[in-house]
Amino acid sequence: MAPWTDWVPLISADPPPLPGVYLVRQCAGGPVVYVEVGAGARKGGGLRGRLRRYTSGKALASGLGEGLFDRALTDRDWLRERLTEVERGRPMRASQWGKAALAWADLYVCWALTESREEAMALESRLLAVPGVEWWNRARAVPLRAPKADARRERHARTNRQCSGSSSSSTSNPGPDRLRRVAAVG
Repeated sequence: MAPWTDWVPLISADPPPLPGVYLVRQCAGGPVVYVEVGAGARKGGGLRGRLRRYTSGKALASGLGEGLFDRALTDRDWLRERLTEVERGRPMRASQWGKAALAWADLYVCWALTESREEAMALESRLLAVPGVEWWNRARAVPLRAPKADARRERHARTNRQCSGSSSSSTSNPGPDRLRRVAAVG
């Protein structure tokens, strides 16, 4: 396995079209929320092909796209903005909603290349097994609930602290450095 890259904004990520695994965190200093294999014969190939599906807004119903869209839909303010657009006669297409959800989530990504799809899948499994991570991955996801007003304000305040760097990642989330160490053991 190659070393992990630096974190970059998902919207500007340009990984190679090779097999590997990527980690996603919410905000530059936020918690790691997603891990997935980027390997296979899809157009564009490997990690590049996988991540480009998300940044195009066309992958709302699979993997990371579904996880981030599900969470955006629980944010009343984000959803209210979309409804206002509809009421004003300017509804967006589904892919535009996907891009709006991507901007809302402020995601950062890093990746590690692997020799094969099988190696990538084994690495993903090791990472998903790390306790204390609130994964957005469907197989490991924490059930979604629309937060009450006070809980929503607290979640936004916590996320803002994480994004501004005034707090480390969530106390329950082991953080990206620990996840990278787990990935290196194998």
